[in-house]
Amino acid sequence: MFRSRAFRTTALILGAALLGALLGCRVLTAAQPTPDADALLATAVVGTLQAQGITVLPPGAEEAAAASTPRAADAGSPNTPTPLASPTPPPTPTPLPSPTPSTAVIQGRVCYPGGSIPAMTVYVQEVGSDQVYEVPIEAGQSTYEAQVPPGTYQVYAWLPDFSQSGSYSQAVVCGLTAGCRDHTLLPVAVEVGQTAGGIDVCDWYHGPFDVPYPPSVDVAQVTGAIQGRLGYPAGYIPPLQIVAFNLDTHYWYWMGTAKNQTTYTFTDLPPGRYHVVAYLYGQDAGAAYTHYDITTGTGDHSLVEVIVRPGQTTTGVDLVDWFVPEGTLPPNPAK
Repeated sequence: MFRSRAFRTTALILGAALLGALLGCRVLTAAQPTPDADALLATAVVGTLQAQGITVLPPGAEEAAAASTPRAADAGSPNTPTPLASPTPPPTPTPLPSPTPSTAVIQGRVCYPGGSIPAMTVYVQEVGSDQVYEVPIEAGQSTYEAQVPPGTYQVYAWLPDFSQSGSYSQAVVCGLTAGCRDHTLLPVAVEVGQTAGGIDVCDWYHGPFDVPYPPSVDVAQVTGAIQGRLGYPAGYIPPLQIVAFNLDTHYWYWMGTAKNQTTYTFTDLPPGRYHVVAYLYGQDAGAAYTHYDITTGTGDHSLVEVIVRPGQTTTGVDLVDWFVPEGTLPPNPAK
């Protein structure tokens, strides 16, 4: 007759219980521990069920299996790791505000008589100080700009050989006309962040000593000297006014001599071409350095062009020709 698996299982369980009851009636010695009836029954049941092809997990196996099974809360599939959180980007630094300017600006035009502007240097010198700022000017450059600390300045320029100079002066403000005779350098005051425009370096018509040399310049190295003998057609040599006429700038320089002084040295002359004349004090009569040789009476009385070079002394410029025809010498500008 057909019996269900449940029926067979029940029978096995009852048989196992009967077997356990019979075993429980055995006399045990004191040396053997008393077996646990529940454990024996469980062992018998497990063995019987396994013999019937029924899989029985050992105690605690279900909990271990459950712990290893991915839960619904696990992200993705069982083999997909939980993604890490994206790193927080570092904050963007806030740019610092631009510093407040601590300088001022002086700017203007550069001029030169004759049209073509040569290379030169513009000097911006603090009034009452040796502090000076140099601005190189290339040939043909018609403007300049200097960044300087706040203060008061004078602005002037020199050619590279220091033969000529220009400036920003009262004559520039006047308009550089024939009636503008004041060549005093004008002060230029500037404050922080301010721009002073129209400071034009255009006065090249001033006197020989109206424009200073830069403080860093050794005057003896940028200027030259003229040296020679003095004479007079009498038994003595009167006091004289020696005038050096610069043929390039039309400046003139003069120095005085004492009675019976036989030689002279004219120093601190800018480089250039000169005519040199010795005048009687306060008169237009004089002697000059000419092509005439008084010892032989040969040659003419035309004036010799004297070249002055930086840091050098031109010698042999003897002022002894008192026989120049009238009108040959320029009038005495120092009288």
